[in-house]
Amino acid sequence: MEKLVMIMVLCLVLAGCGAKSESLPAVPEQSGVVSAEQEVESGVSSCQAEAPEATERTQGDSPRMVMVDGVRYTYEKPCEELGRCGLMDGTITSTVNGVPTENGQSNFGTGYQYQFLGDAIDVYFPEKDEWLHFVAERTEHILFSAEVEALEDNWMIVRSQEGEWSAGERFRISRDYWVEESALKVGQVVCVECGDMVLETDPAQLEVYGVEPVADQ
Repeated sequence: MEKLVMIMVLCLVLAGCGAKSESLPAVPEQSGVVSAEQEVESGVSSCQAEAPEATERTQGDSPRMVMVDGVRYTYEKPCEELGRCGLMDGTITSTVNGVPTENGQSNFGTGYQYQFLGDAIDVYFPEKDEWLHFVAERTEHILFSAEVEALEDNWMIVRSQEGEWSAGERFRISRDYWVEESALKVGQVVCVECGDMVLETDPAQLEVYGVEPVADQ
């Protein structure tokens, strides 16, 4: 009897081992996931994102401009790589919203240093470690004689006598343009060299290139 029971158990075990086992279901591929092998084959890396293009900043309606030694310079283009001396020719000391009207003034900030390059200047922008090229404006030179009417702080108020402007017109001019050793005095007659741009202030302001004494007063 015991042998019969053992034979029946053995038959049941063999029947279970002979049953066909089902394979596990395949794991579905996740959309949007790229394997390392696929990335190498395609030659595309997620780290190779295209950098945004830099844009030129302007202030108000005017392009970047700076005024140095009575000449206004306007931004033209980034500078080409070239050898430079380590000495700067000057620093921008004031800023204005619009068109610069004073020496050392810009419409994009202060503290920027520059170097002369022929009849142009290059301005250094340390925040981007780059130089930008500015070219001189071409303006008409006008000469007229005027009498110094008043001296106010760093300004001279002059009244035109003869020349390109009508007699009796009043202008406000920075005393920085007076480079003579002699002191400027009220009642003195001077020769003013300027451009054709006039700011409609009271008194009006000019694009001045220089102020000199009139000889034989």
